[in-house]
Amino acid sequence: MKRKLLYCVMVLAGALCACSGINKVSEAKDRQMIYGDVNEDGTVNATDALAVLRHAAKLENLQEGLSSKLADMDGNAEITAADALDILQTAAKLQPQRVYEEASEDTEPAPDVNVPTGEWIRGNILDGAEGQVHYSYYLPEGYDRTKKYPMIMTLPGYGGMWFGEDSEGNNLRETGVSIWTQEQEPMIVVSPQVTDWQDTSARQTIELTEYFIENYAVDTRRVYGAGYSAGGETMSRVMGMRPELFAAYLHGSSQWDGAFAPAAQSNTAVYIFMAEHDEYYGSQKAQDAYDGLLAAYQDAGKSPEETQSYLQLWIPDDAYFQSRGITNYHGGGTILFEDASVRAWLLSKSREAEDAVPKELKVIPEAYYSPAERQGTLVDLYYDTYESFSYAEKTQSLQKTCGGVSAGRI
Repeated sequence: MKRKLLYCVMVLAGALCACSGINKVSEAKDRQMIYGDVNEDGTVNATDALAVLRHAAKLENLQEGLSSKLADMDGNAEITAADALDILQTAAKLQPQRVYEEASEDTEPAPDVNVPTGEWIRGNILDGAEGQVHYSYYLPEGYDRTKKYPMIMTLPGYGGMWFGEDSEGNNLRETGVSIWTQEQEPMIVVSPQVTDWQDTSARQTIELTEYFIENYAVDTRRVYGAGYSAGGETMSRVMGMRPELFAAYLHGSSQWDGAFAPAAQSNTAVYIFMAEHDEYYGSQKAQDAYDGLLAAYQDAGKSPEETQSYLQLWIPDDAYFQSRGITNYHGGGTILFEDASVRAWLLSKSREAEDAVPKELKVIPEAYYSPAERQGTLVDLYYDTYESFSYAEKTQSLQKTCGGVSAGRI
């Protein structure tokens, strides 16, 4: 598995490096340092990933000090191919950049250090650009900041919103919030208590999502959203602003207030649920959201089969609720979150780094699985690409050398 990961990262690094070229190291005394910028040139790119790969393969050692610290993406005090993959994800903008700050005696510990796990942590406030947002969060039992966990950002209905100190924690009473802590797979659960269902609350939700991605052990490939009723209206606006943060979104008993196209263009999967006779919204709101998203996915070039994997609509009839003793169809809409198959559908979605790899590079040669006849030494790595001014037309070919290592012609 390690050999396969090394190969895949090397191929992706080569593809990216061919486009980006090699930058010279420059002085960084007055510049903010970013995790992944191993050569300290101010840019996180494939050159940094290749340097980490050579270190992991024991071909050469990174300099001790800042370079090694910037290379340790997952903070586990080891520099491996997994760090190189994280660097490539950062370079490809599949995950946000993280600023490196030198620790000192006056430095406060990371937010996820020395905090309770396996229980809700209430009464938190994020003071962001859009004002204060109150929230509760849950770290799984045995949370380890050197690992990566899926995370869900789940917004409650009207009764779980923020109306002052007396409303603190009301969101935790809702099934759509609390049930995620019962998943067999350990995951981080975050639930903001916003004050309305407009754009400001949507932007606060985005800020809170980014805050957790930057400060907690979040698997950025598996960040999810969920919203019920008023929370669904807010989350639909989030999907119209920053859907690329989320692999999938569960839209429960609500109307869609955001734009449709961004979710489709970012390949964010959406599951829509509404009772046939929902007293507050009516099922047409769900149908309208589905139709709008369906058209957006088709406009984005998805085939009918692909669209089905990204978009689901469930409008259960009255009998479904009555058989479960539910007579208020809107309030009973939280039963959606109790359906294990729906939660499994959501959590099965993932933003894979391979999405950034050209199809022709995704196949590992058969010979790779056989032991080499003799040990080899990487000397130089060459790439066939095209001049930037003709890259789209692919008319002016160009060969580049990257990182001073060789894996043959690609």
